[in-house]
Amino acid sequence: MTSLLSKRHHAGFSSAEIFVIVAIIAIMAAIGIPSWLGFLSNQRMRVAQSGAVSAIRLAQAGARREKLPWTVAFRTNNNRVQWTANRSTTPVTDWNWTDLTGDSANQIQISTTATNFTLATGTYQYTFEYNGQVSAGNTVPGRITFQPREGNLTASQRCVRVVTLLGAIRLDKGTACSS
Repeated sequence: MTSLLSKRHHAGFSSAEIFVIVAIIAIMAAIGIPSWLGFLSNQRMRVAQSGAVSAIRLAQAGARREKLPWTVAFRTNNNRVQWTANRSTTPVTDWNWTDLTGDSANQIQISTTATNFTLATGTYQYTFEYNGQVSAGNTVPGRITFQPREGNLTASQRCVRVVTLLGAIRLDKGTACSS
């Protein structure tokens, strides 16, 4: 009977086992968190690029539909990237601005050095004529470039280029957005 009592089984983990498990979890988190943050940053850039394409297409379609020049514009307001598309005759003060990437609009910025849309009244503008073609006052190819507010700015850049007078669009990323 004494031998049965001396061989009691203890449930649970020892302190050493718990320490090893915590150390393994910490190492895995240290490896995974930077990758996760990079993934989130890249996703924000893809959303910004996609939103810019939609905005440019909206302005181009509006110009064709109404047979009037339309302008797409991008700006930073309160650290949030915003866009609008309006008839070119609409006063800037009447433009309705929308955050480019919703809640994460403050996590991205317009690259001032890699963007060549016309800068007027604090906004980057690109105008399409009544037939949807690029207005004569614009640079072709035109480029709007976005980058994260933090991290590897050049490598993470995403841009939208208007590459022909007809308004064809090409998407680029990284250093291709700087040239």
